[in-house]
Amino acid sequence: LAGSLVLMELPDAAKGKLRILVPERPGFGQSTPAADYSFERVTQDLDAFAAQLKLKSIALLGDGTGGAYALHAALNAETPVRALALRAPRLVPPRAKTGGTFESAMSAMVRQPWLVKSVIDIVRRGAEVPLLRAMADRWIYNSASDKVRMQGEKSMKAFQAQMADALEVSSAGVAAEMKLFQRLPRWDVAALKCPVAMWAGAENTVVQVKETAALMAEAHDAKIRIVPDVGIVFPREVWDEIVAWLA
Repeated sequence: LAGSLVLMELPDAAKGKLRILVPERPGFGQSTPAADYSFERVTQDLDAFAAQLKLKSIALLGDGTGGAYALHAALNAETPVRALALRAPRLVPPRAKTGGTFESAMSAMVRQPWLVKSVIDIVRRGAEVPLLRAMADRWIYNSASDKVRMQGEKSMKAFQAQMADALEVSSAGVAAEMKLFQRLPRWDVAALKCPVAMWAGAENTVVQVKETAALMAEAHDAKIRIVPDVGIVFPREVWDEIVAWLA
């Protein structure tokens, strides 16, 4: 969920070789919400962002939900994309309905736009550590490895910073994104003209890992790594590997 207010620390190997820029999606962080929230709109914003900075080319890192925007941009942006890295990207819909409490609540929220905004506003106003830890343990960090990595205060503060950044101005961006991801496009990854690399945790219960890996394998120049003993929370050395690949 995070945008420009959450800084990503570069590993030593990438310093002087890579500059990280974080454009916000409409309605996230400090950005103005957009009535026409779509993958196309976000790609247009990325092109405008790159043009303002006079960037001749870019490498894209799509993290989690951001993977879909990065893939769309790599396929459609006017700005030349020289490399695409994806970390646990959400690119395919769930394989089947589980009927669980969380899924039922999410389905109800998507069907009722007013409910989406109301629930997220409640989270926004009450996003304190006990609530966030309960959310993380119940819905997000389902793997045993993730729960061990999230025990530290530093990890929970990072999660809190992401939530606070996403809801800095309003809940409009998160609400619009929830609805957008109910109708994911059929990606033509074979049309990618740049190298692509994907990392995903073997214990990830949020992303369809096998289906996503099979999809990305259709690219002409693809590196796919399924990391053992990882769900969503990656060890620092894997992040270093991702950044080094981009650099």
